[in-house]
Amino acid sequence: MYYYEIAILRSPLNNLTYQSEDKIDIGTKVLIKLRQRKVLDEAVVIKEVEKPTFECTNISEITNEFFDEKMLQISTFVSQYYVCSLGEALSVYNPFDKELKGSFEEKIFDSKIELSPFQKKAKEFLDSKKQALLFANTGAGKTEIYIKIIEEHLNKNQQALLLMPEISLTPQMQKRLEKVFGKCVAIWHSKITKKRKDEILKGLQNGEIRLVAGARSALFLPYTDLGVMVVDEEHDDSYKSDSKPRFHTKDLAIYIAKKYDLQLVLGSATVSSSSFHKVPFFRLDETYYDTKKVYSFEDSSTNLTPKILNKIAQTINSKNQVIVFLPTRANFKYQI
Repeated sequence: MYYYEIAILRSPLNNLTYQSEDKIDIGTKVLIKLRQRKVLDEAVVIKEVEKPTFECTNISEITNEFFDEKMLQISTFVSQYYVCSLGEALSVYNPFDKELKGSFEEKIFDSKIELSPFQKKAKEFLDSKKQALLFANTGAGKTEIYIKIIEEHLNKNQQALLLMPEISLTPQMQKRLEKVFGKCVAIWHSKITKKRKDEILKGLQNGEIRLVAGARSALFLPYTDLGVMVVDEEHDDSYKSDSKPRFHTKDLAIYIAKKYDLQLVLGSATVSSSSFHKVPFFRLDETYYDTKKVYSFEDSSTNLTPKILNKIAQTINSKNQVIVFLPTRANFKYQI
């Protein structure tokens, strides 16, 4: 008979001791019966222990899912630092499947992005510091730098993670990433279907998916060889979990990157004070595209003069976008 200390997923209870006639690998997800409950609870085998002085209950079922050593180590840190049970910390992870074995085929990606001289300096700084902050103005071209860094890691047969604060930000980013990386990109957040989540988890393990972009839960997927993490808009409050475990995704990403020697890029136009003081940063204050501001004064009863309409038409025909601001606090609310 074997005896194991187990952590019950999504439960505030401390670890308990159960027994099994079978030898079980550490990190394996099992099903157990807790007290008089009719439904079996999910748990994780933490370590093998000596036979206790009290009588133990049998482990009901051994699954094919497992949490690797990194997941166990990070969850132990989360439980201690953010004050929760190990079972609650482990519950944020999506485990590996023993039946899925990765076979990463070599793929070469070419983004065809030409960085400006100043962007190249920023990228060289980020590469040299390993974990660093990109303090860049809006329109300075952060995304182009992200893509070039991700591209290099994917060409080394590694995986990449791009964290974004809001689900609403993902569609436009998804188009840009898919244009470069094709079907190797997956978008992960709470609104995607269970079927799609299962496809992504399978793709991560068999090597089909190399890049995941999404909200904070994307940090806890079963990566086999994660090479780089990018935390965009690192100042955003939505990276802080409001339910147990109450971790901060950005801080946890910094911890993981330093512990396992991964490249980490934090990016923002309005950086948080903690990152500004604690993380090496590069100030990128030049715009990626050359822009100019022109004032035009015309005597007309309407704001949309023929000259303005013509300029709008030219801009749209060149497949660019236009913003028209209306004076809603003036003498009228609608313009026809």
